[in-house]
Parts: sequence; structure tokens; C-alpha cells
Amino acid sequence: MQGDNKYLCSSCERHVDAVKRACLKEVPDNLIFHLKRFDFDMLMMLRNKINDEFRFSSCIDMAPYQATYLNNPDEPVEPDMFELVGVLVHSGTAESGHYYSFIKERPLATDNSSSWVKFNDAEVSRFQPAEIPNQCYGGRRDFNDSSQPYRFDRTFNAYMLFYQRVSSMEEEQVQFPREPNMPARVPLPRELNNDIALENELFMRTYCLTAPYHLNFILDLLRRSRAFKKTQEESTYARSRELAINVALDHLEQIVARSRDQIDSSSFLDELDLAIRESADNALTILRWTRKRPNGIRNLLLKSYVTIRTTFSRLLVACLDKLQSECKELTDSPARSSFLRNSLAQELEYLVIALDNLWPTMHNASKAWDNYFNLLIEIVTFSRRGARLVIERSFLQRCMEVVLAHYEDSRKLKRTYNAYFQKLEKGKQFSFVKLYELFLTLILYIDFTLPVSSGMLTREVVDGKFSLSQEELDLLKYENAAGEPLLIKRKMKGGGREYLAFFQSLLDLANPNIGRSDLITNLVIRRISVWLPPLLCYADAQVRRKALKFGQDYFIMTPEDDTSEDTLVVLRALCRDLCQSCLIRLRDCTAIVANAPTQFDGSQLEQLAQFVKLCLNAYYNEDSEEDAEFIHNARDLLSIVDGLVVEIQDETISEPWEEQSLAASDSEPAFTVSP
Repeated sequence: MQGDNKYLCSSCERHVDAVKRACLKEVPDNLIFHLKRFDFDMLMMLRNKINDEFRFSSCIDMAPYQATYLNNPDEPVEPDMFELVGVLVHSGTAESGHYYSFIKERPLATDNSSSWVKFNDAEVSRFQPAEIPNQCYGGRRDFNDSSQPYRFDRTFNAYMLFYQRVSSMEEEQVQFPREPNMPARVPLPRELNNDIALENELFMRTYCLTAPYHLNFILDLLRRSRAFKKTQEESTYARSRELAINVALDHLEQIVARSRDQIDSSSFLDELDLAIRESADNALTILRWTRKRPNGIRNLLLKSYVTIRTTFSRLLVACLDKLQSECKELTDSPARSSFLRNSLAQELEYLVIALDNLWPTMHNASKAWDNYFNLLIEIVTFSRRGARLVIERSFLQRCMEVVLAHYEDSRKLKRTYNAYFQKLEKGKQFSFVKLYELFLTLILYIDFTLPVSSGMLTREVVDGKFSLSQEELDLLKYENAAGEPLLIKRKMKGGGREYLAFFQSLLDLANPNIGRSDLITNLVIRRISVWLPPLLCYADAQVRRKALKFGQDYFIMTPEDDTSEDTLVVLRALCRDLCQSCLIRLRDCTAIVANAPTQFDGSQLEQLAQFVKLCLNAYYNEDSEEDAEFIHNARDLLSIVDGLVVEIQDETISEPWEEQSLAASDSEPAFTVSP
């Protein structure tokens, strides 16, 4: 302590240079050294791990660090030796990693040989202490590749060091002697001894259950239960068969579906399929198992491998088909047929309820979406009752909610499906193919003419079709700000003939009760700049010609027409706006033809250009300075369009005629417009 950090001496009452240190008055039998392996980088503002090499000794003398020695450093002191007995290793980075330990067995064997054990979670193995420098010191490691050697940090290194006083270890050696290669045994409390025995028993059970031969045992049990039919009474055989199927399903759900190594389960599942085709009672046993084991259907349908998910779904559908087919075949046994029919209805309802209970966890099973929704589709198409159960469980509403939740302004739905969107933000991928298919399948069972029901369970049913709930209707009527313009733009790309006929009929619309109303006519005329230009350049030539004739008849006035001055003023403003819209579309289409002629036929611009010329001649005056500039720009664009049209026509004429080609008919309409 020097300079500004001098020590204030209480005896001499002034600041003096001093050395401040800490020493140990007493040292316990066990010491723990905590190494600084983690730090915070103030430059990068990140936590980082210190992987520097740190060599530590297997034995240390703590006597020089005790107060007894420091008070009398000249006097000899007896060594206080400590030996390394444990190392806690951290493997990973500052943000993630894993801990495991190396521990020295104590007391030592009679031959004083040291034995170390590695504890890595549930795995315990022998460890050679000579490997401590490589496994615990850290630092950098050389890697000699065939092309170029390089060095990298060891991310596994010692984090905590454990030392024990040698004298205490010698006392333990006397108290608990042990033979070579034999661990020391000490009496345990009864509770601890029972816990260890139970864990060992569970470990052996798990080991035996996951062994390959146990799968063969279950498979053989299932096969032999089928052979009992020849040797046992019917009731005994049915009970034996039911027990074998339940054991097989339990093994499938708890062992086969959870195995890290994908077990070949094809023969196992084929045997269950054979049991279903053998008897309706076996099919009923499988369906009842899904009801008694609610976690079973979740594990097999959502958490297992894709082959098991797909096959298990197919088995459930096969069970339903078997029960239904046997109900139809048992015409001579009404009691048996009634029992199977009631059982089918009951198990079908329980199956839909089980799938409904899985819905809140579907965001955690992204890989199983297609299997989940495909099973619902199979239930809907299985019977009308299945469709009703699925609709009453709000699956139609949920399908619409998931789709609409992706719109930007659907904040309420985003809150409802917050966990799902969190998975999307983390990069999870969800398949919507079967979800869309389920939605379309359910829509076919909806009659939109029926009154809206107040709840899911109070729907009206007419001719096998159901009414909508109020929640479903609200979702179907969902709108957003960008939806309507995009819908109009998309619709205008198809059905040109129908759209032209629709607008023409609106202009001629009349109601005998109220007479001719100008409301609809005014709406159509005011919006003509939106709907007429796309029809003038439509892909169908006949639609283009009819649209040109329609525009010419309704909006191009000639001097011979008897029209009032007020009408001409309104018509002039309307057609000037229409002409500008046509020029904008003409400009955009011209750019497409010039840059990508294969995407757009230049001949589609002919009628659009003709209508622009008609508007220029009828409603623009070259003597006006404003109109003159507009006419000049328009004619420049029209000259480009005329060049494109002529070029395309020349290419068409130059093509060789086929022998069966016909000349153009005089009945085809044409329009001649002065340039």
C-alpha cells in the first residue's frame, strides 16, 4: 500500500507504506479452490469463458500460508500436506455447457494404489489420473490435419479443485480398510439403502425393457395369443387377446416410440394391423386403450418418429372402419350389431375429445401437424357423425384462426396463439397442407343459408349440413386494410367476359317497383377508370373488342349526339380521368412487352391504344397549352405502342401457313380509328 493508498498507522498517527495480506489461522481437512473461468468483456459487452491453461499440483503444502508460520518465519514448521481428491470440469462456453467430475476413491486400497472415477450424469466410469493434464488443465491443443495443422482452445477445463488433508485420509484408511480392486463398504441408513436398491431395480428393469430381445418377446406374445383361439374357450381367448394387445400397445408407446435408435417396428405394427382385421373386438380394444391412456395417443401421434406417427394414425382409422363394416354385416344378430354400433359412436367421440385435448400443445409438435390434421380429416370423411363431432369441437374455427393470425393487424389472434408465434420466431417450421385440407373438408359440411347458431353445440342440421356459429361467421367476414384492393386486383385477372357482362347489366338495371334508379349507374360510371382499362387489354381478344365497343358507345360523344351542356361537362371530366388511367396502364404494359415479350402479348395493347386515341380526339383541345402537352406525351407513347403492334403483326404474317389454315372471317369485328 503506497502513494495515495498508504496505510494510516494508528500508533504513529501518520500514513506509511505497508503490505496487506490475508493468512489462514486454521485450515480444515478439506479445501475447495474455485478458479476464475468466467469474465465479462467490457469491450464486446459479452460474457466469455477463460480457457487459459492452469497447471495445478496433485499435492500442496498449506503450512506456509498459515498464521503460525507467518508470525515466526525463521522457525521450522511441520508440513501440512493436502492431496488432490476431486476436480469439477466445465465443458462449453459462458452461455451454455455441461459439468462433470473426476473423484478419487477413498480410502485407498491396501497396496496404496490410487483409483479415480469419472461421474458424468448417470454414467460412471474408471479414469486414469495420468489423463488429468489433458482433461483438466485447459489451454490450447494442436490438431494435425492432413492439409494444414492448427491450434484451438480446449473448452473443457477444471473449474473447481478439491483437496483433502493427507493425515485425515490416513485415518480413514485405518477406520475403513479395503482390499485391492474392491470398494470400501460402509453401513448405510435403512432409508438410503432402500432408495439405492430401488434405483438399481429400476435401472435393471429399464435395461431389460429396452433390450432388443424384449421386443421379440412382446411380438411373440402377441402372435401366440392369436393361437389360443384353437385351445381355449371363447371368453378366455378374448381376455388373453385383450391383455396381449394392451401389453403390446404399452410397449409400443413407452419403449419403441421413445427409443433413440429407431427400432424396426414394422413387424410389430403389422401384427397389430392383423389383429384389427381379425376381429372387431380387437379393434375395440385398441380404441379403448387410447381412452384409458390419454398420454399414449399424445406420445404416439405427436412425439414419436414419422413412421410410427403415420402407422398409428392408420391403425386408428382401420379400427373405425372394422367396427363400421362389421355393424353392416351382422344383419342376423341385432344385439351384437347394436352393441358394436353404440361402441363405435362412443369411441369415436372419445377419440375426437382426445384430439381436442392435444390442441393446446400443438405448437410444441411442429413435425406432427400433418399427421394430426390428417387424422381429423379421416374422422370427418369417415361418417357424418365424425364431421359433426369435429365441427362441434371448434376445429373449423381453429383452422381459420391459425390462418388469419398471420395477418399483420390480427393482434387479438396473435395474443391467443402467442406460444405458436414464439416458436415461429425461433425458426420452427409448420406444415399447413393438411390444415388447409381439413378446413376445405369441413367447409363442405356447412350450409351458409342456415341461421347462425349461438353456440358450438346448438347448430341446425339440414340435409346433413350444419349451420355456422357466430364466431366462425365473424372470422369468415374478417377484413384488413390491404385485403380488398388485392382481392379486386386478383379477380380482375380472370373472368373478363363475365365482368364486362356484369358492368353492362348494372347500367341497364331497372326495378319495376321503384323505377330506374341512378344510384347504381352513377357508382359504375364513377369507377370506370378502375375496371375498364384492364378489360381493354385483357388476354381474350373478344373481350377486348367488346370492351372497346362498350366504351365507345357509352363515353365517346360525337357532334351529332344530342347531349346537354351539363352532361358534356361531367362526361368530359370523367373521360379525361379514364384516358389518364388507360395511359398509365398502357405505359406499364409497354414496359413489360419491351423487357419480357414472352410474358405479355403486344397485340393486347391495340384496343387500349385505340380507346386512348378516341378520348384524345373527343375531349382534348390542342389549342390549350395544358392539353397540348398531354396530347404530345400521349402520342409519343402511342407511337411506341403502334410500333410494337406492327412488329408483332409482321412476325405473325411471316410465319408459314399450314395447309389447313383458314382466312379471316368477315364476321369478325374490327375498329378503324383515325390517327
